[in-house]
Amino acid sequence: MTTLRAYLDAPPDSARPAEWALFDGSDRVVRIGRGRSGEWPAADTMEAVVAATHARLVTLALPPLPAARAAAAVRFALEDQLAGAPEDSHLALAAQAADGTLRVAIVANAWMRSFTAASARSGLTWRRIIVESDLAQPPAGGWCWCSAALDRPGFVRTAGGASIAVGPARGDAPPDELKLALAGGRGPRPRGVRVDIDGVTPALLARARELT
Repeated sequence: MTTLRAYLDAPPDSARPAEWALFDGSDRVVRIGRGRSGEWPAADTMEAVVAATHARLVTLALPPLPAARAAAAVRFALEDQLAGAPEDSHLALAAQAADGTLRVAIVANAWMRSFTAASARSGLTWRRIIVESDLAQPPAGGWCWCSAALDRPGFVRTAGGASIAVGPARGDAPPDELKLALAGGRGPRPRGVRVDIDGVTPALLARARELT
């Protein structure tokens, strides 16, 4: 079974090109490209990869919960972390793990409604929607800092399963958001931060070690 994944940094529009990748039944990339949705190759299923700027991830440690109560428990646990009123955020929950952890994707409700309506107008049916940062795999006990380029915003994926939006690098220094997260995070400090960005320089890595 083939799967087409399209990377979307805005609600889909049949006139706007998007990057895509075609995967075979073993989840191996067989083709990549960029184009309008009408130009995408045929596939058995389609998945949308939503840019990390529009969603974030958190991982909660909760007592065992029946599925019917999970959403309410998660909203209560995240009450002080959600921007605006509770109904302003759309929460997508993974199944609770055996150790009690539960992964949650948070997207603005208004953006999610726009995405759903735009997908329908474009004739796109998604098997699932993936947050870009959920595809990043940090090293064991560490974090990874990901971006398309050093001068563009990106995100950090932590060992605990959370994501942090960060701005671009500042010269030979890492983003302020990354420095603050390392200095004041609630969880344990990572063993290291892997930089998954083309063009990273030894000078930036040395300066980042010095600052953090």
